[in-house]
Parts: sequence; C-alpha cells; structure tokens
Amino acid sequence: MGLLDGKVAFVTGAARGQGRSHAIRLAQDRRIVARKADIRDLAAVRSVLDAGLAELGGRLDIVVANAAIISWPQDTWDIDLDQFRELVKAGFAEMNLLPIPWVDPVDVSNAIVWLASDAARYVTGVTLPIDAGNHLKC
Repeated sequence: MGLLDGKVAFVTGAARGQGRSHAIRLAQDRRIVARKADIRDLAAVRSVLDAGLAELGGRLDIVVANAAIISWPQDTWDIDLDQFRELVKAGFAEMNLLPIPWVDPVDVSNAIVWLASDAARYVTGVTLPIDAGNHLKC
C-alpha cells in the first residue's frame, strides 16, 4: 500500500525545476495530472474545489515553491549556471541556520508527499517552510 493510494496530484509547472521534481516524486506514489500553469491557475483551482472538498472530508493542498536562483534559464546568462552556483554558494549558506546554500527540489518534493498523505490528514492552514532555517535567521 502506497503512501498516496487513492489520491490524485495536480502539478503545475511540471516541465522543469521544482515542478518537475514534484511531478517525478509524486508519480512514484500516486496518479498525477501535470500541466504548465501559473499562480492564477492555482487560485482558480482553489476557489472551485476547496469548499466542496472540505464538505466531502477531502483536502486541497497547495504548495508554492520558489527556487529562482536554481531555476533561472541558463541561456539568459553570460556565465555557466554551475559556475554561478559555485560563486554564490558561500553567501547563500550564510543566510540559513543549517550550513547549506539551498534546499534541493527533491527535499521539497518529499515534504509534499508527506503533506498529501494521510499521515498529515489533520494538517491544515499552515505554512511549512522547507528552507534550511532561512526564515528564522532573517
């Protein structure tokens, strides 16, 4: 029995970066619907489904993740993305409580799997920062 049996994920922006990581990780445990979309699509989905799902005992989990530095298209830069990551690594690590420069997309994806599972069935209306302690240090 999988962690997400009987559930369906709607993943937007599944072509690359965080969205791709989430789609791949969720597909390991459940059926997914993946498409290119933006924040306006998420708002529409939420307004249509949220109240109805609650009445039926269901939940709508929306995760908004931002990995701007990691996900910027490489072709818009004059520098290689791997070179850039090396240049900014130390500065980014200083911004976090944990001594890492950034959180890998799969770490956010794993948290999404937990959030969508029945193990988190009573978790609602919370912000779950997966940011290596960045929000505590700011």
